[in-house]
Amino acid sequence: MPRKKDGTLSPKRKEGTLSVKEENFCIAVAAGRTVCEAYQENYDTKKTAVKCNSDAYKVYGKIGVKERIRDAIMDRYAPLILEQEERIRILSNTALNGETKDSLKAIDILNKMDGSYIERIEVKETAQITVYLPQKRLPDGV
Repeated sequence: MPRKKDGTLSPKRKEGTLSVKEENFCIAVAAGRTVCEAYQENYDTKKTAVKCNSDAYKVYGKIGVKERIRDAIMDRYAPLILEQEERIRILSNTALNGETKDSLKAIDILNKMDGSYIERIEVKETAQITVYLPQKRLPDGV
């Protein structure tokens, strides 16, 4: 088992799980801080910018860190993203109750969402195709 700085044994983390510092690093990066800023905040370091970037990208490259940053970003912005039903409801309400210009625009967007503007053309045509294949020459006498 790995030892802490004070010499006591620390339980080994499962592979892919993040430490508290790594978790906070991910949340800071997802919030918009650079990896160096997030590293300095969570690892209490006063290293030079080059060394800080080097160490920060070591943390960034660990298993599970990029995925956790992506998940933290999605958690942060999920309430701001409208589902399709919500968009349809809002556009329908605008189409029914809005000003003429807004209503027309809402109807246009709804039609695009439904695929109403896709032009479907059915073509029925008969064609004759002639294929000329090279002839094999047979040996004389056959």
